[in-house]
Amino acid sequence: MCPDVRLVVCGVFACFVLPTGLLSQAGWTGDLAGDVDGCIAMSEVMQVLAEWNEAASGTLDADADGLGSCSDLISVLNGLGACDLSEVPAGNCNVVGALNYAPEAMNDHGCLFQGALPTGNACDLPVDHCPELGPCADACAVEYGGVVYPTIAVGNQCWFAENLRTTSFADGSPIPTAEALAAVWHTATVPLHCAYGNAASTGDVQGLLYNGYAVLDPRGLCPSGWHVPSDVEFRTLESYLGMAPNALTATGWRSGGQGKALKASPADEPGWNGSNASGLTVLPGGLRSGVSGAFLQGGVSAYLFTSTLDADNRLLSRYLYVLSDGIYRGPARLTSGYNVRCMRD
Repeated sequence: MCPDVRLVVCGVFACFVLPTGLLSQAGWTGDLAGDVDGCIAMSEVMQVLAEWNEAASGTLDADADGLGSCSDLISVLNGLGACDLSEVPAGNCNVVGALNYAPEAMNDHGCLFQGALPTGNACDLPVDHCPELGPCADACAVEYGGVVYPTIAVGNQCWFAENLRTTSFADGSPIPTAEALAAVWHTATVPLHCAYGNAASTGDVQGLLYNGYAVLDPRGLCPSGWHVPSDVEFRTLESYLGMAPNALTATGWRSGGQGKALKASPADEPGWNGSNASGLTVLPGGLRSGVSGAFLQGGVSAYLFTSTLDADNRLLSRYLYVLSDGIYRGPARLTSGYNVRCMRD
């Protein structure tokens, strides 16, 4: 912890600190809201740092991409003789503390939130530039059913970076709840959805639970151009994350740390106990039992449907648990309520 600071920029092993007193000095001439958005952007922070270093014309765009990026910020900090941040991972500036750098942001973006520096306005999260190449080309985010889902490229696949929470199929027809139909969840043979514990706020955070009939419905849970991943596509993901080939088709727990890579990390908000090395940020959304209709294992487990039926007319699924770094592969009843992710076609 660095005491008495308002701006802290940390690398892997070092911190550069601007003491509180500097914030009120006469040299503070940075354009803190030059784009009239009420926010302090990364380029504006860099401008201020350059002016403090008596280098108002300092390089704020070292890679000539028209943006003030993390590498540019590091260059300014190194120019101040503050510390060597050369070990900062590419694409992650690790700007923390009062800067409150958004973990969702890529290397070209940053934003200061309310109270971070002398500004009274809260900021929206920065909008990432859509990649022009790769599996998520021109699809850095997808709006569907009134919700904007960020996407993440993992190998050659493009995934929603959040669990699905649509209440309608792709054609706009509603996906009912059991309560709306006066049906019993675990005996119904029609598409259903619910939030864990039937609490809407929970669904807003960790996604909705869908039964297998909703997954298999030809109207489609995912938007046009996207689909619920098959068992083979999940295995492709697991292989990319390093799962041994002989484990991919095994039923039960497969060890190797791939579950840890899928789970949200403690630093994510909300977080879990994974590393989130995949960027998929899987949360412990629990399940709704296909036998009793009870909500179970919220906060300790994550269950994800695939779109693949086994020989017994059950959907293959994936299960992550708080006490395991592996991934469980096995079948689930169509009456079970699990989370769903979408993948690009």
